[in-house]
Amino acid sequence: MTQTTLSRRGFMKAAAATGAALAAASVPLLETADAAFADGSVERVMHKTACHGCTNCCPVRVYTEDGRVVKIEGDPDGPLNKGGVCLKCLSQIQTVYSPRHVLHPMKRVGERGENKWRPSAGTRPWTWPASRSPRP
Repeated sequence: MTQTTLSRRGFMKAAAATGAALAAASVPLLETADAAFADGSVERVMHKTACHGCTNCCPVRVYTEDGRVVKIEGDPDGPLNKGGVCLKCLSQIQTVYSPRHVLHPMKRVGERGENKWRPSAGTRPWTWPASRSPRP
């Protein structure tokens, strides 16, 4: 094995120079990026609604772009919160767009604790609990 004579300081200099060269070569100019962003005009629409994260139902303003929620803020005209919202309200965007968000009734398949589910089929999905309940 050969011993290298590269010092820690020399290595840091070489790494910084290599990183700067790669960054300068691969990043597009800011003017072209801004022009591309300005050409794709997306309309932002504000909706007044209420947060249902807790029992307060605070009035909020929800901003959407292309039908997708992008921002939630408190409604300053709201008598309850005067424009302030809690963290539970602000996290509603993550709740709605979570891949674990349940969109339809689910039925457990398998034993308890196995975490196996399937969508409930049929036009009346809540008939099966009644059929399994004990009759008096």
